[in-house]
Amino acid sequence: MRFKTPPTIQTTLVIGSTLPALLYSYLNDFPIIINKTLSDNSYDFLCNNVDLCSIGFSDHITRLKKNKGFHVVGAPKTHIQDTIVFNLSMCGLIRNTFLPTSIRISNDDILTVFSKTRKYEFVYEKIHLFDCENISGIELQKDNITYEVYDKMDIKHSNLNDVEYIKGDDSFVSEIYIHPSDRNGAKKSDKDLVCKSVMTQEQLKSFDYSDTIARIKATSMMGDNGFCGSKSGTSNSTKQNRRPLSLTARERSVYEKYNIKCLELNDNIVINNSTEQQIIDLYKSNQSSPKKINNMLKMEEVLVS
Repeated sequence: MRFKTPPTIQTTLVIGSTLPALLYSYLNDFPIIINKTLSDNSYDFLCNNVDLCSIGFSDHITRLKKNKGFHVVGAPKTHIQDTIVFNLSMCGLIRNTFLPTSIRISNDDILTVFSKTRKYEFVYEKIHLFDCENISGIELQKDNITYEVYDKMDIKHSNLNDVEYIKGDDSFVSEIYIHPSDRNGAKKSDKDLVCKSVMTQEQLKSFDYSDTIARIKATSMMGDNGFCGSKSGTSNSTKQNRRPLSLTARERSVYEKYNIKCLELNDNIVINNSTEQQIIDLYKSNQSSPKKINNMLKMEEVLVS
């Protein structure tokens, strides 16, 4: 049995769980309904030229050492995401304290959010829709679907190489991030890695793009960048022999990326496929909205940036 709460009147609502949805809510003081679990991918970075200072955040630039030179990335999206969620929560702009099982958008301008035990209704004038997970009542379609795939791998007995980033030559194992190991019992010098790939649905199902093949390709790419295995005696009394580099696939995480299309006309539903950069560029000249949130939180000494 679900308990029904009285309808809440909202002029404008944002629905989504992506960083663009959270940014749009934050920059415009719009209440948001988060419709699925937020991303926990700490290797999805903003571009290093995204102007975070204009929306009240500190710029966060990281230089990752390559075999030759450096690769520069912006802030991890999870860092900005968690900060915005905290600030929106403090302002009471996150309308759901639970993950909904479904969200129904009706033609009579009523939005109904269902959980396992409760039903919440919102009377709205405008909805800004950023993704279509758990949405019903209107006909939506996913377009340009791709999958960002992150393979975590353990490095066994590597040499002391300080390379932190390797760039691939295609979308399969397109990037490798080498980081200090977080395994139990790991030594301070131990390192592991994360491989990023971008795949289609067909590739995701194919063995040719499995974590096994990703491990083989990553091993080759790391060897080309000076990584090798543990010591194995000497040859000719001078040269130190090394075993081949050994990687072990630990975990694969898949994140679906897409644009959404609404297949029916509805003036009250705005489909938004903007990127973080586009949203920031569009609103950074209007300082009133983020300033309203930031000033209130600074007065309470709880602002996180």
